[in-house]
Amino acid sequence: PSISVNYNQGEARYANIRGVGPSLNTVTIDGELAPSADAETRAVQLDLMPAEMIQSIEVNKTVTPDMDADAIGGSINLVTRQAPFVRRLSVTVGGGYNALSGKPRINSSLIVGKRFFDEKVGLIFSGSWDDNRLQSHNSEGIWRFDESGSIIPKQWDVRLYEIRRLRRSVSAASDFRVSENNRFFFNVMYNHRDDWENRVRLRYRIDELDQDGFSEKSIIRRQTKGGPGSGRNNNARLEDQRTQKIQLKGKHNIGDLFQAEWSMSLGKATEDRPRERYISWEAGDAPVVIDLADPAAPGFYDQVGNKKFKIEELSEEFKKTQERNRRFKIDFDVPFVRKGAYKSTFYFGGKIKGKTKDRDQAFNQINFTNAGEEQFGKMTDTEIADFGQKNFLAGNFDIGYFTTYNYLGALDFSD
Repeated sequence: PSISVNYNQGEARYANIRGVGPSLNTVTIDGELAPSADAETRAVQLDLMPAEMIQSIEVNKTVTPDMDADAIGGSINLVTRQAPFVRRLSVTVGGGYNALSGKPRINSSLIVGKRFFDEKVGLIFSGSWDDNRLQSHNSEGIWRFDESGSIIPKQWDVRLYEIRRLRRSVSAASDFRVSENNRFFFNVMYNHRDDWENRVRLRYRIDELDQDGFSEKSIIRRQTKGGPGSGRNNNARLEDQRTQKIQLKGKHNIGDLFQAEWSMSLGKATEDRPRERYISWEAGDAPVVIDLADPAAPGFYDQVGNKKFKIEELSEEFKKTQERNRRFKIDFDVPFVRKGAYKSTFYFGGKIKGKTKDRDQAFNQINFTNAGEEQFGKMTDTEIADFGQKNFLAGNFDIGYFTTYNYLGALDFSD
């Protein structure tokens, strides 16, 4: 109860606790703060860590005194797999099919664990590989009130996404029982996700509407999103995210006096988005007819030919984010009252932590003058293709023609 998730392209990404947004919750891995690979928020992307790598999930809706006071909604602790008590070998292979993209999905995992040296040493290795190719249909709008108080569209977007997400994850954990009163643990995890995304967007910017839903001078824009054809981009916007964590900890019973637990951890998360590209075309003074018979699914109709679209914007963006966490903590549990109805324990400890987050971004945008528009030509002077879908699930829209991903990827931005 009171736990929900935010979805991105059909996959759960962020967690909400008690209605509080993801950036106000804390995500930890084996009790240590997980670094965030997102450049614009402290929220941790949970879809970076496949379920096959996690043994259990602990949720605290109330932050207790022995936890960091850095969560308004609550705290989520991802517990990684620990060495088993018996030998284990688990292999999983699965697959699926995305009806929109017409492409398969393949995922697999491997878990190997065993104890050695009279069960004093335990080792476990986990690996996961997931390749998901998907497509999504989207429409969204901005509404306003007209002079009569009626709600009419101000702007409406129709979008088609083509996406591939490839995840690779490995983890290893070990524990060493020196004696009944002394144990040591070592955990390491590495996650890597590549997200290739292409998108076309049809945008209507609506001028005044008459009673028949006719707008005489609206603006229509057609935008293609992609990346260079060279390198790992493959004509798509590439989002390369990686996280890694190393932890060493120990648990010690000092006779019947107290218990001590300490841990040292290093965490790192990076996001690299090289050469994200956009090309936009615009047709001004465009007549548009809007059907508002069903306000939940308005219809937009125009007779603007592809030859009327002139260059509006050309841009390329570079983003790189890196976050590092370093922590050392030690906790003591001292029995205060050992027996009886009022049995209790006194806890105390200390922690040293450091965190750095660096963000580097470069944005190159070309705005065209009238002479530049004439030199660059019209949308039909580029390589275009019809991106229309027979069964567009986001409404009765014909998304139409756009500059292709290959043309955008072949442009030389250094010229």
